Amino acid sequence: MIRQVDITTATYRYIAEIGTNNGVIQVICKDLAAGHAEIGAAGRLMTPGGIDERCYLDQPMTDGSKMIDEFLSGTRSAAFGGATMMIPFKY
Repeated sequence: MIRQVDITTATYRYIAEIGTNNGVIQVICKDLAAGHAEIGAAGRLMTPGGIDERCYLDQPMTDGSKMIDEFLSGTRSAAFGGATMMIPFKY
């Protein structure tokens, strides 16, 4: 469970708790009962993840070179940057 997180969406901003089960969000509400494990997030901001719809993973270039990011490094980079979904682009 994540306690007292400042949640921001496209239209709202509010303080709430996020209840999870096996890493999946199950509930978002105020004053959630105590959980098995808790993370204090007061003063932290949670925003929705973005979608990167044009990623170049292992992309061959016209000069014979290749983009440096492959699937593992590209998806890790996207996650650390806040993207929750990516769509690889190929010529």
